[in-house]
Amino acid sequence: MEKFKDFFRAVVDEDDPSAIEKFDDELIDDDNWFIVDDKQKRIGISLPGIYEDDNEINWRWR
Repeated sequence: MEKFKDFFRAVVDEDDPSAIEKFDDELIDDDNWFIVDDKQKRIGISLPGIYEDDNEINWRWR
C-alpha cells in the first residue's frame, strides 16, 4: 500500500481531477485491476477509489 499511496490519493482527489494523469497508464487501466479468490482465480474489478479519511480502505462508486 505504501508504494501506491500517492496514486490512491490522486484517484480520489476531487479538487484536482487531473492529478491521476501524472501516473503510469498501466495503473490507470481498469483491465489491470483484479482480486484473487481462494482458488487463485483472478476476478477483474474497476480502479478502486480508496478513501483514507475514515481510517479504513473503502471502495466507493465514483
